[in-house]
Amino acid sequence: MFVANVCSVTEEALKRFNAWVEDPEANPIYPSLRVAVWRAAIIKEPTRTVEVLKKEWFNTKSIDGKLFSLSVLGTVKDADLITKEIIPFNFNQSPPSNAVPSADMHVLGASVSANIVGRPLQWEFMKNNWDAVIAKLGNPVVVDRFMNLSLSRFTDTAVI
Repeated sequence: MFVANVCSVTEEALKRFNAWVEDPEANPIYPSLRVAVWRAAIIKEPTRTVEVLKKEWFNTKSIDGKLFSLSVLGTVKDADLITKEIIPFNFNQSPPSNAVPSADMHVLGASVSANIVGRPLQWEFMKNNWDAVIAKLGNPVVVDRFMNLSLSRFTDTAVI
């Protein structure tokens, strides 16, 4: 019974996501459901959902839309998508064309670091591109915030 209910909830979330993608004005997602609906979509169709949420990040009219988009983007479990789409989106140097500004990088960085698949991929990128990472983050306060959020999820100091 419980599994059937979970499946029906997921189906409803995906139905709402697809309707919203088709016409966001006619089919808005209630703010309190937005993250849950987007997460259901990123689990079911990660490639499509990453593209949709990046577009939402660029075009949102919602005050919290950018931060919600970033937090959900970091939950994708596909290592290839994380490596080719999510991490570059956070670390690219050319905002706003395809890059998160340094002031918001901690949101996506924290989400990726909470993701068991994304955490080591993000750290590997940071180690291999340290100078570019520090240059993008800019000032010491932003660097400290990002490092604290992205490295605090590791439980083995040998990894760091």
